[in-house]
Amino acid sequence: MTFIRHLTALFLLIATCQITFAADGVPTIALPSIPDTLRTPQLRAAYLLHHFWDALDTNDSVSTARLLEENFATYATLFPIVDQEESDAAAATLLTKAQTSAGIYNETLATAEKYLAEPLSPVYNPEAFMAFLSAVTTQRFTDDARLQRYDALLSTLSANRPGAQCADFIIKLKGKPDTTLRGIINGIPTLLLFHDPECEDCSALISRMRTLPSLKDAIGSGNLQIVAVDLSGDEERWAADDSHIPSEWIDAFSPNAEVLNQEIYYIPRFPSLYLINADGTVLLRDTTLEKVSEALLH
Repeated sequence: MTFIRHLTALFLLIATCQITFAADGVPTIALPSIPDTLRTPQLRAAYLLHHFWDALDTNDSVSTARLLEENFATYATLFPIVDQEESDAAAATLLTKAQTSAGIYNETLATAEKYLAEPLSPVYNPEAFMAFLSAVTTQRFTDDARLQRYDALLSTLSANRPGAQCADFIIKLKGKPDTTLRGIINGIPTLLLFHDPECEDCSALISRMRTLPSLKDAIGSGNLQIVAVDLSGDEERWAADDSHIPSEWIDAFSPNAEVLNQEIYYIPRFPSLYLINADGTVLLRDTTLEKVSEALLH
């Protein structure tokens, strides 16, 4: 998200400090006033993030669940403005407050997962959800079954984060020897498209990508390559299909869908896009075409 978009989100949130949030019959929750001494967007967002739930009475399980549901999306818009340390602290603060009962604690976690880990959520943010996973695995307040699930999810999410080196994996190519992702990158910025040929959303995205000027220009200038990785596991079908992937892209296959089955990359749904720098650094993960285009313009 650009700095201007950060400011816009922050100004909207500051405006909400003058109103209350409630559903019929549910007590209101008042947002705190931000001290005037905090002047930068990051400091003001961090303060609001840490104090967003100060007025939430977690002793009332019914109203807590309703208020979490009504206000979490607004709360979530603050996470992209602050750094990971602030995100981790804010998530830990909310989950500590939720420890009035196992029910409230689990409801809070479920709400965080719904808004931050669901790809179709308007505030989808796996980095922010990691802050909640880190907190729950440290606090160990929930039951063993949930802890086991959250531990596994945190491990998956910890791989291929923005700023980290991308994980390598074996790739099959048509008419060429097997290689690896790093062998393909080889100093060229790379857009990874994980897909399944039978996925309608994948086909729709590929159609959009075919004609997107920012992608076509970047490929034409040698500043980008697109690697479409088939994760269907059906190598025979992949080998016989020459029409699904544009000829100027690299049509690749993951043997036995290794990338998916071994959870080498975080792929919550198809299609999934990863933008990787020329040196193998992950720039964007499980991202949108709009964010890829924005990154290419900068």
